[in-house]
Amino acid sequence: MVLKDKTQSMLSANGRLPETLSPRVGFLLHRCNAHIREMSKQALKALGITPRHYGIMATLYSEGALPQQTIGEMIEIDRTSMVLLVDDLEKKRLMVRGTHPNDRRYHLIYLTPSGKKLFEKMDKLVENVEEEFLVTLTSSEKEVLRRVLMKLIKKNPSQAHPSANSRTRKDTDGKVAGKFNKRVVLH
Repeated sequence: MVLKDKTQSMLSANGRLPETLSPRVGFLLHRCNAHIREMSKQALKALGITPRHYGIMATLYSEGALPQQTIGEMIEIDRTSMVLLVDDLEKKRLMVRGTHPNDRRYHLIYLTPSGKKLFEKMDKLVENVEEEFLVTLTSSEKEVLRRVLMKLIKKNPSQAHPSANSRTRKDTDGKVAGKFNKRVVLH
């Protein structure tokens, strides 16, 4: 049985969503994600950057140099796609691969100075997209939305996506080097 509320009736009445989908949180989140992702894609397109490029660069900007695999796990991009995306960003001279100080099997990915400069420009574009997308919300509603989404992500990190499980890596001495379980949410 579908419960009717004011929001459900509004969405169904204006033809934007079928009545049976308007109470479904998963569907609503997916619809919002698709919309803001497309807005972000269009905003970044002029710079030759995709939302996935942005996610990689945002991770490096905030976290510093990291192994490629760790970045992929943090922002939930599979290994094959990560290779292609990093290759693309490297060709654009926005990042470089360097050697890992403790493990030769890993390469650390670094933003170049031009990558950092472009990221700051991209970040403003993405911020503007978010403001445009959330324009109908008050400041307090935006903050509540962010808090609720972060609460859901923190509560269910391993159920959110199979690659979200943390991994433990050993350094060259066989000691645990650390857990890689930070996550970045893309739009």
